[in-house]
Amino acid sequence: MIVNKALDKAVKFGAKQPIEVADDHNIFVHYIPLGKNTYGIFNKTGSCIQIAINSNLSPGKQEFVLAHELGHALMHHNIKQLHCTKYKIYSKDKLEYEANEFAIRLLWDEFTYYSIEDFCRIHELEKSVIKQMFGGIMEKRSII
Repeated sequence: MIVNKALDKAVKFGAKQPIEVADDHNIFVHYIPLGKNTYGIFNKTGSCIQIAINSNLSPGKQEFVLAHELGHALMHHNIKQLHCTKYKIYSKDKLEYEANEFAIRLLWDEFTYYSIEDFCRIHELEKSVIKQMFGGIMEKRSII
C-alpha cells in the first residue's frame, strides 16, 4: 500500500515529528499567512519541494497540515502543486484521502494514550468525519 511505503520512508531516520521528517527529506517548510481558507501549499519544482503552512493556524492544526502535505510529498511524485483548504481536508478524493491517512498514521503515536476525541481536539479536526473515514485505523492503535 502506498501509505505504508510512505510511512516507512518518512520514519527511516527515526523521525516521528512532521518537521523532523521534512528536515530528513530536505523539504523546505515555511510558516506564512495564507489567508482564511488556505491551510497549506505543497509545491514541487524539479527536485526542490517546499511546503507553506498558514501561520495563522493553531500549532495543532499546523502540525496536521504539515503531516498532510508531507504525505503528498512522499507519495504523489507527479504532482507539482496542491493547496490544502478547509474544504479539501475532508475530501474523499484519492490523493487527499491518502494524504490524510498518512498524516493521521504519522501523528497517531501508538505509545500515546489519547482518544480519537483528544486527537481531533488537538488538531482541530471534525471528530465525526475523521472517525467515519479513519476510525478503524485509529481504534486499532488506541486504548479507549
